[in-house]
Amino acid sequence: MNIADAMRAAGLEPPTLSVRTGAVVVTFRMPSRRRAGIGTAGASVQTPPETPPERPPETPVETPVESSRGLGAEFLREVRRDPRRTIREESLSVGKSVRAVERAVERLRKSGRLVRIGPKKGGQWKVVD
Repeated sequence: MNIADAMRAAGLEPPTLSVRTGAVVVTFRMPSRRRAGIGTAGASVQTPPETPPERPPETPVETPVESSRGLGAEFLREVRRDPRRTIREESLSVGKSVRAVERAVERLRKSGRLVRIGPKKGGQWKVVD
């Protein structure tokens, strides 16, 4: 059943379609106040009593949170061994996301323990002790 059939079955005017420059416009007509039973003499509109929204049952959720603090020390260890090591290589070797390793490297750079020498491609890391 499509929208037009459903609206006809409900006694409403089906929507109209029109094409404008680069767009299709669907227009739904509001039912007249008389047809909807609004504003007619002697008609009263009843509103359903308000019921509080149903809340889902509370279930404890344990979200594992792993700190990326240990990544910094591990990255320093690996960079001492191979100064040309990339962040991507490190993320693959430790099983963490590239973004997690980037955050660890950023903390090391801000603390002055790690310096990048040269360009992003072809450069290398230097550990400052």
